[in-house]
Amino acid sequence: MKPDNVKLQINIAGEKILLTVPSAQQEAVRQTESSVQRLYSQWRKDFPAKTEKELLAMMAYQYASFYRQLLHGVSDARQLAADAEARIDSILARPIDAPAATAADNTAEEDDFPALLNFPD
Repeated sequence: MKPDNVKLQINIAGEKILLTVPSAQQEAVRQTESSVQRLYSQWRKDFPAKTEKELLAMMAYQYASFYRQLLHGVSDARQLAADAEARIDSILARPIDAPAATAADNTAEEDDFPALLNFPD
């Protein structure tokens, strides 16, 4: 075990799980344990006819679905950042002595930029 790692025991649906995690992640592990335990307890009440195995499978699907949504969001954010960077680079690459943009040109850029960033109104 590395010196900056800690051994933790978490409890998920009555199962004790031993983990070795970086010290800096200890709080995140405890928060995750708490979130999973709350969901398990809630679904145990909401779906009393389901077996423990079914509940855990449903939870695995729920968290996997959240994870995939986050991955999709990160991918979208990366693309948005790349598009914004390319846009900024093209603006910065313009010669200083280039003719001033017309009002119509400025409007088009201003209209495109908020849509590109997708800010809420």
